Amino acid sequence: MIMTIVGLMTVLVFGGLTAIAVWQVLPALWRVRRADVRRAIDTPRAQVILSLKGLDPFLERCLDRLASQDYPNYQVTVVVDSQEDPAWDQALAAQRSFGSSLIDLKVRTHRSQHCTRKLSNLLTAIESLPAGIEIIALCDGDAVVHESWLSELVGGLEDNELAAVGANRWYAPTTFDLATLSRHYWNALAVPNTHQHAILWAGSLAIRRSIVDEPDFRAAFARGFADDTVIARYLHDTGRKSRLLGGTYVVNSETTSIAGYWNFLVRQMLCVRIHHPRWTPIFIHSLVLAFSTALLAAAAVSGGWTAFAIGLTCEVLYGLVLICLLSLYDLKLRRTYSERQSLQVPVSRRRVLMTVPALLFTSVVYPAATITAAWTRKHVWRGVEYHLERGRVITAIDLDEHAAIPAPVESAITTAASDAA
Repeated sequence: MIMTIVGLMTVLVFGGLTAIAVWQVLPALWRVRRADVRRAIDTPRAQVILSLKGLDPFLERCLDRLASQDYPNYQVTVVVDSQEDPAWDQALAAQRSFGSSLIDLKVRTHRSQHCTRKLSNLLTAIESLPAGIEIIALCDGDAVVHESWLSELVGGLEDNELAAVGANRWYAPTTFDLATLSRHYWNALAVPNTHQHAILWAGSLAIRRSIVDEPDFRAAFARGFADDTVIARYLHDTGRKSRLLGGTYVVNSETTSIAGYWNFLVRQMLCVRIHHPRWTPIFIHSLVLAFSTALLAAAAVSGGWTAFAIGLTCEVLYGLVLICLLSLYDLKLRRTYSERQSLQVPVSRRRVLMTVPALLFTSVVYPAATITAAWTRKHVWRGVEYHLERGRVITAIDLDEHAAIPAPVESAITTAASDAA
């Protein structure tokens, strides 16, 4: 009797997870389209802000792309943690190459133990914004944007009802180790989730200057952990609307390790837990995924082989649906943005063989990271250990004065992919 109940529960859980995946992914897939960038004569003045602490793998290309936007009326403010930071030399080289009128270089002046270094960097730029700026665009150091990126973000704000718009992050790995491929699958499933729950990605978003100038907005930054979720919470609390753009994708081809992936994943979920208003349904979904795995393990340990066989069959069907959905998503992006070589990585035999292990790993590591994020009270990010209490940073301890991101192994295809993203 108990095994029958376990079997029925397994069918219901995996059936529900399958339905949710279809419900989330298909609408996101239909939204994939090339952005319609209109070239207006009068364009609002925009300021791109890039926060740097430590070296990102493709920082030089990131700076080059930001300086080569087709938008006619913008400037890039680069804020570096200190002049001793390894990112300073690359930022200074970009300023010398493109000119100080385009690249405005600053050292962090906002000092606080109650927000992350990234938010301190952003506040340094925000507090010295030039007059006449109407749009603020945020970018991360690991984002290698395309030529029309800024035009697409600013164009998204032509809808006066929107306070902010965001782009989509897409990992297109050139190597197929467990961690890198798992991050690709996690992100591919997370993109539909971000659309459903209006979760902005600060690595690529635009917000109106009028919002940024509000004292309460800056106060939220001054006691926050992550810029994107702080923005999402503030807009939600003040009744403003935001939207993710269906046609703007920023491709990332870097690799990662299991340790780096775990830290990244815990931080992503921690950011949502601390600030975002949609944390509860996201947390519940991860608990259901963890529960499904526990059901299978319980059936196997107790010797309920019929229940285990039923559960395993349901899990396999769930996995096959995910593979089909993610393959369709990947194919749609490849065809829509055929000129971006970073998306045209051949589907090798190794990638096919690693698909099932990577998806199984994702089904375990994602709920584990989410549950960890629900209870953790400290997190190490770029060499700084942040201690948290009641969703706020109470102190920050420098563990490594100038933490750098390990550069990935760049094969010829990685270099070509990033150059043509």
